Amino acid sequence: MRAQISIAQKVCIAALLIVVCALAPGNGAAAPSTKDRPPDFLSFTVGDKLTYEFDDGVDRHVIVEEVVTSTIREGRHLVQICRRQVGTDAVSNHGFEVSNDGLRQTVMDGKELKHACLLLKLGARIGDEWTNAGSEDTWCVGKFAVEGEDELTVPAGKFKAIRVKNVSKFMGQTVTIVSWYSDGIGLIRQSCTIGDSNSDLCLTSFTPKRRK
Repeated sequence: MRAQISIAQKVCIAALLIVVCALAPGNGAAAPSTKDRPPDFLSFTVGDKLTYEFDDGVDRHVIVEEVVTSTIREGRHLVQICRRQVGTDAVSNHGFEVSNDGLRQTVMDGKELKHACLLLKLGARIGDEWTNAGSEDTWCVGKFAVEGEDELTVPAGKFKAIRVKNVSKFMGQTVTIVSWYSDGIGLIRQSCTIGDSNSDLCLTSFTPKRRK
C-alpha cells in the first residue's frame, strides 16, 4: 500500500479542480467555444467521476474525485466533491462555486475557507492578472496570471488550454503552480514547485454518471 501524500505534496494538489462533464465522445476533444456562454470549469452532475495521476517525483498516486452535491443558490452554482487517494484511507471533501465573475474554491479538506480562492476568472484572456489576499487557512494566495495558450496531450486526450501561473508562499517557501484549463473540460494538467520539490498532476480519465 502506498504512503499517503505529505503535507507539502498536498499543497501541490490543493488547487486540483473538478473537470467539466462535457468531454466530447471518442477522442476527448473539448466542446467548441461559443460567444453566448462562459467557459465551463466544473462538473455539475452528481455521480460524475474524474481520475488524475499525481507524480511527486518519487512515486505516482491515483486520485479520484466524485461530484456528491450540486445546487444553485442566489445565482451561484455550488459543487461539493469527494476526493480519495487510491490505495490509502485518505479521503477529503472540497467545495467550489461558479458565479458571474469566476470559479472559486470555498471549502478545502472539509474546512470552509475564510477567504474564498478565485482560481480562474470566467472569460479570462492572455495577460489578465488578479491577486488573492488569502489568509493562514488557505494555500491560495499571491498573484495569478494568464500566460498563454498551449496544446497539451494527457492520457484523457488532446486539448487546447489556457495556462495560468500562481506564485504564493507556504511555510516560508515559494510555491509556483502552473495550471492548464480547457474550455468545456476544466483542469487537465497542473505542475507545482515548492522549494526543491517538483510534482505534476494530469487528467487520466473521466467517467460520467450513467444517464437514464
